[in-house]
Amino acid sequence: MTNYGDTGAATGLSILLSLIFFVIAFAVAGLLWMGVFTKARRPAWEAFVPFYNTYVLVTHIVGRPAWWFWVIIASSVIPFLNFVTWIVALVFGILLMNDLSKSFGKDTAWTVGLVLLPVVFLPILGYGQAQYLGQGALMGPGGYSAQGLYGQPQQGAPQAYGQPYGQAPQQAAYGQPEQQQGYGQQGQPPTYGQQPYGQQGEQPKQ
Repeated sequence: MTNYGDTGAATGLSILLSLIFFVIAFAVAGLLWMGVFTKARRPAWEAFVPFYNTYVLVTHIVGRPAWWFWVIIASSVIPFLNFVTWIVALVFGILLMNDLSKSFGKDTAWTVGLVLLPVVFLPILGYGQAQYLGQGALMGPGGYSAQGLYGQPQQGAPQAYGQPYGQAPQQAAYGQPEQQQGYGQQGQPPTYGQQPYGQQGEQPKQ
């Protein structure tokens, strides 16, 4: 005779163990992503919410449009055409990891590491010395977006002579002589009888 009580208990235990496994897996994944999210100025709890964390990663952290999220989700859960959907998910996943690498100023080698060994490279990226520079999908060949780091001027942009990096030259007020920020000079010529700046004239003999 079949003992339905034992079968039901075994089924319940299997379901319970599966739930515990998924909870632990989501918790570990959340911890891996939490460092990346906090560096990107996102709340830490977003890293622990399934599907929503992927949406935030796609649209807010790396800067891809929302339809990327739907393509990734659909290609992961559609039960038919498994080979085709697997290829789509793989391609979009690699591009997403490449955008994430660029968001932290990393190169293609980091993309390979994030794809093949995410359990190693994600903690290094999220809890190491790497800094979030901006949405990698919007960055140009130089690795910096048009707005630069958090809206600061783009690296490599030319600055006016004598101006500190990242500061725009100040315009003179209307009617006032324009001051130059060059080498120790305010741009005004010496008046009659004065020596030019930097030259030590002889003192008149007494």
